[in-house]
Amino acid sequence: MIHYNRKMLIQTLSLCPRSWKMLCLFEEYKIEYRAQQLPINSKLEFPIIDKYNSDLSYLFANLTKFAASENDAQVYGIWSSIIDCSIIPEITNPIRYERVIKPIAHREYSCLTTLRAKRIQLKQKLKEISEYLTNNQWLSGKHFSICDITLATTIACMDYLGEIQWQDQDLQHLYNWYLKIKSRPSFQVILEQKCSGINPHSNFAKIDF
Repeated sequence: MIHYNRKMLIQTLSLCPRSWKMLCLFEEYKIEYRAQQLPINSKLEFPIIDKYNSDLSYLFANLTKFAASENDAQVYGIWSSIIDCSIIPEITNPIRYERVIKPIAHREYSCLTTLRAKRIQLKQKLKEISEYLTNNQWLSGKHFSICDITLATTIACMDYLGEIQWQDQDLQHLYNWYLKIKSRPSFQVILEQKCSGINPHSNFAKIDF
């Protein structure tokens, strides 16, 4: 267990997978913190830890605290490259922008062409990960880790918006994996998240649907 002498402040963004990852990590490792959700039209593009650190700089500076072994740290580097550096900026952030930022913060119409293209990309990525989980219980292969938190909180943001078609048989292994994570006590903070101006999908908070 990691102990700190004071509560760290996390400035989070609405429906932001990187913000939600930090909340879930701090809950999982029982680190005391205070969360401040910034306005939906905030100029920040990523969460801030204690005013000075981005989530990624903080994580990589403290990775040994969140990774059980050197191998776990290396595996996290791989999955972070896939999720934080590819899926989030290329797929989930554009969907978030079209579904949330444009209509609520800018009062503009979503671009259906962009949404259609990003949804196809999202479905393909999730299918690939589901195939990987066919022979692996967790993303690290052996045990629940920071890798699973990183993906689960990214998926949760899309699940909040109802962007994932869980009835698709190609996602069955991903579905089973996600349900296990949703039932963890540390994930409760994610299931309680709210975004001003948009309600969560009816399945979002359910741990079996």
